[in-house]
Amino acid sequence: MTEPLRFGVLSHSLHRPDHSAALQLADEVALAEHADQLGFDELWWTERHSGGWQVVSDPMLLAAHAAARTQHIRLGAVMDPARRHPANLVDGAAQLDHLTRGRFLLGLSADVSSVDAAAVGLVADAEPTIAETVEAVSHLLRGKRGLSVTPRHAPWVLRDHSPQLLPRAQLDARAVSLGDSAGPELAGKFGLGLISTAAAESTGLGRENPIALTWERAEAAARGRGRKIPRSRWSLVTRMHLAETEIEARRQVRYGMARWAEYARTSLPGVVPAGSDSEALVDGLHDAGLGVVGTPAMAVAHLERVLDLSEGAGTMLVEVAGWADRADTHASLERFARQVVPHLTGSNRARLAAAVTEVSEAAAGRPVGRRAAGRPAVPAPMATPVRGISRIHADEAAARRRGRHAVDPPAD
Repeated sequence: MTEPLRFGVLSHSLHRPDHSAALQLADEVALAEHADQLGFDELWWTERHSGGWQVVSDPMLLAAHAAARTQHIRLGAVMDPARRHPANLVDGAAQLDHLTRGRFLLGLSADVSSVDAAAVGLVADAEPTIAETVEAVSHLLRGKRGLSVTPRHAPWVLRDHSPQLLPRAQLDARAVSLGDSAGPELAGKFGLGLISTAAAESTGLGRENPIALTWERAEAAARGRGRKIPRSRWSLVTRMHLAETEIEARRQVRYGMARWAEYARTSLPGVVPAGSDSEALVDGLHDAGLGVVGTPAMAVAHLERVLDLSEGAGTMLVEVAGWADRADTHASLERFARQVVPHLTGSNRARLAAAVTEVSEAAAGRPVGRRAAGRPAVPAPMATPVRGISRIHADEAAARRRGRHAVDPPAD
């Protein structure tokens, strides 16, 4: 039986360095509470130690705090293996697994910031260090005892080490590829799940693109180790901000999209659209298929394309990048949960069919349920668009044809 598609949020915790860090961290906890109330399956935070914008240096601490404020959502910490001792990583993950009653998720980043790496003496390529640490972590999570490792590249040693505390069951651990890195190979070799944050970066370029090859790389690496990995353990990340109309969504991302792009081009792996103002950035985002700033209908079309190109995955993660303020970001996630998720899962098919049948019978003058046949007929509804979430307003459609949105207010 095919597992249902899951949905979650990934936050890089990008915040302006001239605002209060305490309030920004509180915003991250509020994001977890909001996502929990909306029914999202998981939320991830990433680790970063330089650049000034990302305030979460230890996502495990944030996950522990947020776990006490949430009830159902699973909380993930994307850790930097190049900076961590594998024994400490496993000890912390196992403890959080027990504290959260199985709601903790461990991410192992396949990428590392060059500034972060240099700060701990990794001035050369950090990929071999990451691979050695991930391998040791995967052994320890599976309960391997008496593990002794003297790595060739990593700055740590294990001598006859056995974890004192193991996870409650098999911990959900995933390799996280923030760019074009060795994440798929790490997932396949060591039996991990995979998060592809660059999943949508080539959907505008046709069939031959990285997303089409990512899972093939993971499967090939797994076969080399005599393993099999299910697609249900693959998570795809895409950037997204939704509002009632595309014009309104574009207006809302003027809050922080240009500042995000300026920081991301120098500090984050992956593609950032060209342009210096939010309008140009959104146009570039849409032209390259990198994500959506617009309506739920646009989000459905984009995600269906991503899923088609990937040929199936287990989880869709919406990246929160600080484009809009807190209220608009929360409203965007609510639109996603209310209007996009049911469409992609098909959870409302029976209700929609029943509603169409009832209205059609009423329009034909036939009794419906206990209603008398003589009651006035209900007019038939207008045809629903194929993608079927919302319609673009006529003014907005005209603006899109012009390529710009002149009706928007001036930028901040």
